Amino acid sequence: AAGVLAFLTVALGLVSRKSAERIMLFELGLIMLSGTLGVGHHYWWQGLDEYWIAVGGVFSALEPLPLVLLMIEAFKQQKEIREEGRHFPFAVPFMFLAGSAFLNWFGAGFLGMVINTPTINYYSHGTYLIMPHAHVALLGAFGYISLAFMYLVARSNAMAKNLVWEDKLSKIGFWLVTVGVVVYAGPTLLIGFEQAKIAHDLGYWAARQRAALDGMSGVMWSRLVPDGLMILGACVIF
Repeated sequence: AAGVLAFLTVALGLVSRKSAERIMLFELGLIMLSGTLGVGHHYWWQGLDEYWIAVGGVFSALEPLPLVLLMIEAFKQQKEIREEGRHFPFAVPFMFLAGSAFLNWFGAGFLGMVINTPTINYYSHGTYLIMPHAHVALLGAFGYISLAFMYLVARSNAMAKNLVWEDKLSKIGFWLVTVGVVVYAGPTLLIGFEQAKIAHDLGYWAARQRAALDGMSGVMWSRLVPDGLMILGACVIF
């Protein structure tokens, strides 16, 4: 994700190659030093020592940091372009790149830290609490980068063939999906915290029973709102 993001921001003229290379070396260092440690929060469940939960919780939350640094650099450059009154034809691809960095930070970093702190992870592993982390991070790390690349190619093609290009629908689609996936984190976190509480009070087996969530049907149905926004946004983008 960091490599593609670095390549595309340099290609769009928003980040210098030198800055991108520095940030990529930082990311490479994190991966080399903490890639193995970053998934340590899974090791305990495979029968290894409990300190792996703490080690994994810290290092997995650090990994999206270079992406955020990269996008701060890109935002600064885009601001300069706007202030100078220059036309920037790749606004939509940039939106998806910025969205990718944000969702990566929110999903992999922030929500990752929420579930990976040792005490919470001990009780919440395999519950709904994991879902917002997984879904938001996945969309950020892969989905938005893929969409940014497709828009970059489509926009370049339109420019080469002198075709009329309209950003409005694409921007609406972007905001529908982005707001949808961020709001989606709300009800799934509420359900997850309830499951973790049950796991704490009664045991993990109790939290995994369907009956444990009978009292949360209202929260479950509330997911229709964010899910609907994401489906509608995907249709608009398509």
